[in-house]
Amino acid sequence: MAYEFSCHEHFKVQPQNSVVIQIKDRKTKHTNSSIELRLKDSILPNADKAVHLGIQRSKTDQETIENTVNDNITKARRTVYSLMSAGFHGNNGLDPSTCMHIVKTYIIPTLIYGLESIVPDKTNLEKLEKFHKRMIKQILFLPPTKHSRYCTIHNIWIVSDRRTYPS
Repeated sequence: MAYEFSCHEHFKVQPQNSVVIQIKDRKTKHTNSSIELRLKDSILPNADKAVHLGIQRSKTDQETIENTVNDNITKARRTVYSLMSAGFHGNNGLDPSTCMHIVKTYIIPTLIYGLESIVPDKTNLEKLEKFHKRMIKQILFLPPTKHSRYCTIHNIWIVSDRRTYPS
């Protein structure tokens, strides 16, 4: 069926890039391992994980959510580190308003990519929020302590900074 659809729509489905992930049934927690799917003449291999549009899919929803959140945090951290040489750091770098604009433009989309198609649970949302708070404190050159009297971060989008910066 997928092969006929791809021929009709004039695109090629690559058998070497295609795998089958057998999702566990939510009620019984078992998979049916006797299913054998074919793409044209080749048998598609079974896999535990596969990447589709940048999101790593797994057999269970929880694994998919955890993998996606951890990968997004890793990608966002790499984005921050790649911007450090351009002055994206707290002391003697770009001014905080420019840094916050860069955060909203580049880092936040990287951090939340794919979360519209999966629903993260509380622990994974806390991971995202913890990374975001740590990054904002680093940009504003604040101490990484738990409570800072200078900066209160309300949620993943809003930053309230009570310090004044010389123009």
